[in-house]
Amino acid sequence: MSNFAFLAAEFPAVHEASTYDVTAVPAFPIRAMVDTTGAGDLFAAGFLFGLVRGAGHENAGRLGALAAAEIIQHIGARPQASLKELAQQNGLPV
Repeated sequence: MSNFAFLAAEFPAVHEASTYDVTAVPAFPIRAMVDTTGAGDLFAAGFLFGLVRGAGHENAGRLGALAAAEIIQHIGARPQASLKELAQQNGLPV
């Protein structure tokens, strides 16, 4: 089974190549976009974390979208909030 994720503007999506299913994952709301440095890396990290933990494609994509949303709201590529706590607050598996 091959998987890949891609980002298109405000609409990340997850694609499973073996079945050609596409799962659209909406972006999380933000207060303001300050700096996009690290957004792709954080999306990838959240997505891969979800896949490795068996969260399924949709939840993995949501974890990635949540991590990316956190990182673009401040300067720098390191989260200022606990991503684990943010995931729990949004009902995502951690």
